[in-house]
Amino acid sequence: MSTKYNLQYPDIHRQASKSSSAYQRASRALLIANLFILVTAAGVDTFKIDWLIDLYPKTILLSISILLAIITKKLSLEEKWYAARSLSETVKSLVWRYTMGAAPFNSSGVEHNLLLLERLEAACLETNNLIGSRRFHLDENDPLLSNVSHAEHIASDKFTTYIKNRLNPQLKWYSEKAKHNALMSKIFFSAFLICNMLAVSCSAWQETETSSTLPITGLLIALSTALIGWIESRKYSELAAAYSLTHSEIELLHSDIHDISNRESLSAFVNDAESLFSREHTQWAAKRGYITKI
Repeated sequence: MSTKYNLQYPDIHRQASKSSSAYQRASRALLIANLFILVTAAGVDTFKIDWLIDLYPKTILLSISILLAIITKKLSLEEKWYAARSLSETVKSLVWRYTMGAAPFNSSGVEHNLLLLERLEAACLETNNLIGSRRFHLDENDPLLSNVSHAEHIASDKFTTYIKNRLNPQLKWYSEKAKHNALMSKIFFSAFLICNMLAVSCSAWQETETSSTLPITGLLIALSTALIGWIESRKYSELAAAYSLTHSEIELLHSDIHDISNRESLSAFVNDAESLFSREHTQWAAKRGYITKI
């Protein structure tokens, strides 16, 4: 790879990535808060505090939980999170397609720079429509955007540049994400099993020993339910499987690099790779009720 070449994304990518992270954090914070409130409500009977009895703590906590659920639904934070992430990935893919001369920037007689601007503007408009605000705007005078060069103006080492700056980082990212989600799935499922087994033991003891009372049983059941809710919302197993599949497909694609001998084969290779990268976030977007096309 040429050490002089350093592809930088236009500012709209930073905007989308930053917004995606903010929506993600807010969505997870509301979910964690709601689960914590529900577990706390279940624990009110376990740890009876005299001065709280007259304040109706369980009723208040359950009411707050309902309010948080309504706020979460109204804000549509998860949908906005995926919409912003999709825009971020779309910008990256479009810039790499443009830089490498892949579809749709491989046609002759076309003003490729104008086509890039049109595609980026269309992606911003679509995302703004999805999130219900005019949050993302493309600055056509962005110096980073004007510095992006089409394949015709890149040195002969552009193929190595793509492999080292795009394909290999994606291969590493999917590998790490697959391992991380698989590990998180095992950890939280183990925690659920432990809580559930403790709840079963306490319940069995309480039901077989008529003179025994174990108020902690309800708390353990609530904690187990919260853990299941967290596991389902985070979709660790499903993500691990999806990332593993994409990682395997990138490895398979990587094995075809030796077949690239000219600009046309490079364009086809980049098109296949970018279609593969975009498929993952497009599938998740589809599951959230929308699809962003590159």
